[in-house]
Amino acid sequence: MNQIVQLFEEWNEALQIEINELKKQGGHPFPVYGGRCVRSTEKGSIYLFSLHTDLLLQEGMPIQLQYEGQKIKGILLSCEMFQLAVEVEAYLGGMIEEATIRTEPWELMEKLMERLNESKQSKKKRMRIEQLLFPSNIDRHPHEKVKNALHEVILRAKYNRVTYLWGPPGTGKTYTLSRCAAWHYLKGRKILLLSHSNAAINVLLSEVERYLKKKQEWKQGDIIRYGTVHKDFASTHKELTMDFLIGQDEPRLFSRKLELERERNEVTKQLTTSKAYQVVQRFITIEEEWQKLRDKMKKYEETILEGVAIIGTTLSKATIDPLIYENSFDLVFVDEASMAYVPQLAFAASLGKHIIVCGDFKQLPPIAVSHHPLVNHWLKGDLFHRAGIVEALQKQDGHPQLFLLKKQRRMHPDISAFTNQYIYGGKVEDHSCVKALREKIVMKEPFAGKAAVMLNTHAKGHFSLKETHSYSRWNIWSSFLALQLIAIAKEKGIQSIGYITPYRAQAKWMNVCLSVFFREEWKNQSISAATVHKFQGSEREMILFDTVDSSPQQQAGRLLIHGESDRLINVAMTRAKGKYVFLGDEDFLERHISEEKPIRKLQQFFQKNHDVAQLHDRNELMQTIHPQLRFFTVEAEKYLFADMRRAEKEIIVALPPKNKGTKKLWSILMKKQNEVSIKILCKLKNIPLQKVEKQSVIMPFSFFIIDQKIFWIDPLGQGEMSIRLHSRKIIQLFWRMFDAKGNREEILHQVKSENGPSFIKRGERTLIDYLHIWDRCPVCEGKRSVKVTKNGYIRLECGNCLEGGFLSNRQLDDYLYKNGIECRKCYVQLQAEWKSNRLIAQCPHCSNQITLSSLSDKG
Repeated sequence: MNQIVQLFEEWNEALQIEINELKKQGGHPFPVYGGRCVRSTEKGSIYLFSLHTDLLLQEGMPIQLQYEGQKIKGILLSCEMFQLAVEVEAYLGGMIEEATIRTEPWELMEKLMERLNESKQSKKKRMRIEQLLFPSNIDRHPHEKVKNALHEVILRAKYNRVTYLWGPPGTGKTYTLSRCAAWHYLKGRKILLLSHSNAAINVLLSEVERYLKKKQEWKQGDIIRYGTVHKDFASTHKELTMDFLIGQDEPRLFSRKLELERERNEVTKQLTTSKAYQVVQRFITIEEEWQKLRDKMKKYEETILEGVAIIGTTLSKATIDPLIYENSFDLVFVDEASMAYVPQLAFAASLGKHIIVCGDFKQLPPIAVSHHPLVNHWLKGDLFHRAGIVEALQKQDGHPQLFLLKKQRRMHPDISAFTNQYIYGGKVEDHSCVKALREKIVMKEPFAGKAAVMLNTHAKGHFSLKETHSYSRWNIWSSFLALQLIAIAKEKGIQSIGYITPYRAQAKWMNVCLSVFFREEWKNQSISAATVHKFQGSEREMILFDTVDSSPQQQAGRLLIHGESDRLINVAMTRAKGKYVFLGDEDFLERHISEEKPIRKLQQFFQKNHDVAQLHDRNELMQTIHPQLRFFTVEAEKYLFADMRRAEKEIIVALPPKNKGTKKLWSILMKKQNEVSIKILCKLKNIPLQKVEKQSVIMPFSFFIIDQKIFWIDPLGQGEMSIRLHSRKIIQLFWRMFDAKGNREEILHQVKSENGPSFIKRGERTLIDYLHIWDRCPVCEGKRSVKVTKNGYIRLECGNCLEGGFLSNRQLDDYLYKNGIECRKCYVQLQAEWKSNRLIAQCPHCSNQITLSSLSDKG
């Protein structure tokens, strides 16, 4: 008793600390675009907005909409596929071009505290929660009756108060939960299905529906999706929705609802173009009738829920709706439990006699903003750890209440090989059918015949930048490489493609690019981009994982190196069915990340298997797949200059340090300066133009923007490739995100290191100094004089016995080792090598060569 009471106190304290921190920060603001009022409700109006980036938001979360100086309260209804639906307490017009939404998630936490306090007062609920947090060491299901893995889960749910179901990616969590729920439903039990996301509940319920219909056991009205339902789900699974069931019982009422919705949509559209008195009055009349109609329908909802056998809803909805939290169930299923707060799961356990907690503690944990120890423990840690399940797994074979789904059927074995070994320690196996099942995808381009491959994105420019007013990073170079790979994959028939990145800024950038180059596929989400959190629980035929980090950044991002980065890598890799492409800068990863970190282990996995592709070897990247995106290795200047000659309004030229442009470039600009506006962004002191706007700024890479519609990246031949794209929309976003001044410190540091010597010397001695101290004649052991010849050789001569010779490999290696001479580019120790009858120091990784003269120079 005292133990569980102590937990309630700690949970309330942790939640209150998190609430205070969220209020202190003021909630997370983000811009929304293209808003339109889709309908009015008894509480106000529902608006649908577009997003430029993926957001991980909890449905039911309170929000504040800021528009034209107004601050309107509301709630978040859904956040899916870069569309966000909110219900606000006022009508703000038919269209809202741009606004800001600020989340207020603390109200959900306050409701959760209320539910926990109610549970604390109930002996029955306290006992259910105690069984969840301190699961029994005795399982009560009959082992001798077990027929297979699914049957064991069914028996565990029947006989044991708590069942922990560990389901690594692709092992059939949805299959197992849906059939287990269906079996118990057919036995007459009342069931609640919960998850933190709408998407997970939709998938689970639709699978239950499909299974029961296949078995001819479907009974209309027994199963319902409760809460906000996306229109796509409602159209394909209408028998699961509340509207459909009300329509069956009250067809005239429901028919009038549909008529009113059509009328409201028509009037709402008219309001966007007309403020005529008749239109406004018609809108008010419809709204009055609509609210009366909603009041009638609300009464029917309670009646319908009383007769439902399976209810599916989100944890947030269950927390705030008395029709759920004042109810009691025989069985509670929680999917994706690893992403839910422990106090949320405690509340879920209080609702049912038995509970099945399903998740994967090797995937992403819950998210909280406070760094207080109680928050770290109870809100950032997952239930599998807090209930002692993981500890039991490490000490012995497992916990009596834990069941592991072992066979994965999603990934080609070449993809799962890394996660099976490094993440799951060999506990997960590939199903015998999965290799043949995915071979068709493997054989398609890009990288035909390869299921898992790394593409080294290293380039000479400094492309990994911090976004304006943000620490989030984006990389224009790797993004266009990814777009080309996506274009190739689409052309070759790969049906679903996901692009995953650790950074929100990169996800925002990529989504705008996808909306331009693959508009229809982006809209229906067959091609999508997001941070890894948005992809958990989904799968694609092909996945691209872009680390983004590269020059000029001086250290890897926290997301790639923090203590739980293995979870991020695991989720990203295990979304792929048949092709996984890891985009990373080999040199950057090796210089800035320890070999012990998971991201380096992944890189080494590809290197060991000889699955690292270099840009100069990939001819397919040079193909013109999409007319708006082209890659060049030669003739870039020719096409650039043609674009410049055709310029009608403006030419913007950005030149990084050490790039002075070519005579041809300045010649064309001189001819165009009387025809168009010219802007030069660089640190050059003298520019041979009279009519020009010059901004003195250090640029990270060279680019040209012509008439705000043509964008050239590195076209003057400094790197291995040049890129040309045609898109006003992408250029507009580029200017919003690009911040040379905000990245000035990193760019300067990188430029200085490139201008210095190409090696790093840890010791103070030059090679000559070292030889004066340590070299001895092999004949008489006397000191030898040291001379550097005109040809760069080092001659050693003994003054005693006149024995002479040249510097040896062994002596040079000894000097390199004792003085810590490393390649400045790779941070790898140099080695003595003979090249063209000349002894040099060479980097074993990048072949950077250092002459003996350079090592002898005191400067």
